[in-house]
This record gives sequence, structure tokens and C-alpha cells, in this order.
Amino acid sequence: MKNTLLLFLLIFSAALFLSLQPAAYIADANKPAIRLTLDTMDGQKMAEGPAPFRLPISGFRLSASVKMLANKPVAEVLEELGDEPVEHQVDTAIAGVSVERGRSLVLTGFADKPGGGRLSKQSKQFVCTSCHNVQKEDPDLSVADPQARLLYAQKMGIPFLQGTALYGAVNRTSFYNGDYEKKYGSLVAPARNNLREAIQLCAVECSQGRALKPWELESVLAYLWTIGLEMKDLGLSDKEYKQVNTALAIRKNKEAAVELIKSHYLQASPATFVEPPKDRREGYENIEGD
Repeated sequence: MKNTLLLFLLIFSAALFLSLQPAAYIADANKPAIRLTLDTMDGQKMAEGPAPFRLPISGFRLSASVKMLANKPVAEVLEELGDEPVEHQVDTAIAGVSVERGRSLVLTGFADKPGGGRLSKQSKQFVCTSCHNVQKEDPDLSVADPQARLLYAQKMGIPFLQGTALYGAVNRTSFYNGDYEKKYGSLVAPARNNLREAIQLCAVECSQGRALKPWELESVLAYLWTIGLEMKDLGLSDKEYKQVNTALAIRKNKEAAVELIKSHYLQASPATFVEPPKDRREGYENIEGD
């Protein structure tokens, strides 16, 4: 009985309180229903509706989603946005394909055969890392700036090499660009838009070694996919992260988000060759350096 009386008093008090409030607090048919929008105010999402209901939504969820997005592979995000996947996906139907074999080939030139034993070293002269880094080597992936790369390499303690980094190679769509055509002529044509052919051209011509077996080639690709670009490599602003997150969440403006992402990294690396100095001991004239 006491509990029933207490409940009645609570309901009565609440009804009395609401009846005394200004009409603006009471929803009616002439006012829009409250709904979430993508408008922002001072960096926070807002809820749209009558003025008293426009309350900021906690930025915690937004920050968490940005953090999750930052750790995602670029290729995965692009595919989620509806972009056409690149053609150099790994053919896992080939027996013996593995990331570890690919890693070993890139770093040492050797890998254990699927049935045991080893093939001959891919090249007697070079390994992939003689010319290519396997980590990020440019502070800004949207420009080709050798001087910036040199300073970044010094800062990060990595080699300053003549070839473009293998890090992010799977995110590119064009290879052996620029002056490579002067060096290799028609050999670059099959490799220009085909990463598999580009790898084989590098194996045979650049490193003066043997062509890779199918399981070796696919294993190298498998390894390269583990060192593809991640969103955090692109240097997106908070506003740009929110734009991409919004496109992923509401499935609108996806093309603009794809274009935004791709504007932050080069899909092809230029190559410029210069004539060697007349005197290789003295070096180039009128150039100072350490």
C-alpha cells in the first residue's frame, strides 16, 4: 500500500512539473522530430531538432572511430568505399604461397621450396633491399621530393636508396615510369600497369637474376600486401578523417572520399636518370654536400 501511494505521488509530481514548463519543451506536429545530423559545431556532432534539444554528442565515439580508421589498410578502406580493387591480388590457389616465403625472398633472395629444399638464389648480385626500402621513406606520400626523402631517411635511420620503397607498392597502379623507358625500352611496356610483370622485370633486368617461379612471385606479392599503406601514413586532418568516416557510415559521397584518400599518395613514382660525372672521383662540379 505504501509503495503504491509513493508511486502515485511520483507520477503526479512529474505530471505537474511538465504542465508548468514552457511550450517550447513540448514536441508538436509542427516541429521536426529529433534526428542525428552530420553538422558540426566546435568540432562536435549536434542533434537536430527544436532549439532546447540541440545537444552536443560526445566526441569520444568520433575519436574512437577515427583511431580505428587510422589503423586500417588504405586498400581496404578504398574497397569499402566502392573503389575497384587493384588487379594484383594474391593468387592463393598456387601451392606453396606464403607471406614468410615472400619476406625471405625480398630480404635474402632465398626461400624454402614448398616440397623442401631451396632453389638457387634469385640473384648473385643483389637482393630487393639493395635498392628498395621496406618501410615508409617519404614524409609526404603525395609528392616525390628526393631532398625531403633524404632528410627523412636520416631522421629515421634508414638507407637512402635509388629505388622507390616497396612499402606501399601494392597501392600503386603504374610502375617503371619516366626514364626507365630510356634504360629498358620496350621491356617496360608489360610492366607499366602490372605489378607482377614489374617484379619480374626487376628480378631479371635490374638485379640480373633469374625470373621468379609462380609460387615465389605470389609469395612476394603476399609479403608486399603486409607492407601496404595504412590510413595513418597519409597525414589526413581530423576534418578529412571525419569526411571518410561519414562516407563509410552513410554510404554517400563515396567517390569524393576515394578521391580525397588518393590525393594523399602517389599512384606512380617518377624516375629521373642523370649522366654520371666526367670524373667519378671528383663528382659533379659546383655541387656542395656532405
